[in-house]
Amino acid sequence: MITLLTIFWAVRTAKALLFWVYLWQLKDYHIGRFVDHFRTAKGKQIFLSPLLYGKIVLFGALFLSAQFIVLLLALYALETLQTVKQAVERKLLKPVFTAKTLLLLAVSVVAASGFLQSPPALLLFDLLIPIVVSFLVLLFQPLAVIARNRIIAKARKKREQFPNLLVIGITGSYGKTTTKEFLARILSKKFKVLKTKEHQNSEVGISNCILQELKPEHQVFVCEMGAYNRGGIRLLSSIAKPTIGVLTGINEQHMATFGSQENIIKAKYELIESLPKDGVAFFNAQNRYCVELYNKTNIKKVLYGQTASFRGEENVLGAMAVAKELGMTDEEISGAVKKIYEPWPSFGTPSPYGDMAINVARPIKAKQFAFIPGAKIQKGKDGFTVIEATYSANPNGVMAAL
Repeated sequence: MITLLTIFWAVRTAKALLFWVYLWQLKDYHIGRFVDHFRTAKGKQIFLSPLLYGKIVLFGALFLSAQFIVLLLALYALETLQTVKQAVERKLLKPVFTAKTLLLLAVSVVAASGFLQSPPALLLFDLLIPIVVSFLVLLFQPLAVIARNRIIAKARKKREQFPNLLVIGITGSYGKTTTKEFLARILSKKFKVLKTKEHQNSEVGISNCILQELKPEHQVFVCEMGAYNRGGIRLLSSIAKPTIGVLTGINEQHMATFGSQENIIKAKYELIESLPKDGVAFFNAQNRYCVELYNKTNIKKVLYGQTASFRGEENVLGAMAVAKELGMTDEEISGAVKKIYEPWPSFGTPSPYGDMAINVARPIKAKQFAFIPGAKIQKGKDGFTVIEATYSANPNGVMAAL
């Protein structure tokens, strides 16, 4: 029985270790973002789970009577079945396997092996997994910082070798990725464009993009910039050195890590403050904070999106405004943007740059939602199609997607 219990425990423990390393990686190993996760409904469920409380009670009971081992065996058997089911359905949450995540998992397994003496010890490690993984993350953090600083230094050095590279920095609480994708697609019709990939908006992500992707033939680098505290955007700007800055909008996103709305505004404005005197700053006219910052900016500035007729339209209007600033003609811009929306069937009035409408009575294909970065198409009940675009969601982004 003990052998079978240990096998079931090992399977569910592997799942738990993968989840907690995944969660830390998802939050960029940022303590503030990690802690903030447990203020959300999904985060609270982790520690308000009846299963967790049941295990705590069972842990105490195991010291009083060995008969409770059968109950623990049944519990781990059910968790093992659930783990196998999720693995088969490809719903198991696991991190992207990197040198860092593999190291964390390896050390966690070694730590787990020290709890194989008895059923109470197995259950104790089960309860301690969040603490163990978090401790290891913080323990290796100094090494991670050293590695991070080395990558940043190398990226800065390489960036200096491209003095003629035009860099466009894009930041904001929402609309960054959408505007980046629109802009890169439009500019690629005339220029050789490099853009940051999905989830590549941090100092390490941008540095890796420069080190691994930037080539002499690139003329424009469209760089998405994200941060979770003051000074973050300034650091990214010191790496990429943008000449053009786009502020897509400001709201309450990441309030917990910034501390206040004022800090969020100041942090996003760091991009504009980092531009050279001959740089150009673009601001979303549909966002009141952006309009206020536009009014205080002294370098060349552009307010875009005034004619937006629905939520999110300002993103493509902003991309068009930047393209026009870079010398693209109206015909070139219109032709490039129209191709972005070609998959969409029409029932409404065409916009000046392509048809934005969709006839929901027609079959929906995944490629039709390419304009919503990160969106996943899932089949629901009764033939319904679900557009799942909740990753890193915020009120403005959700309403725009709707």
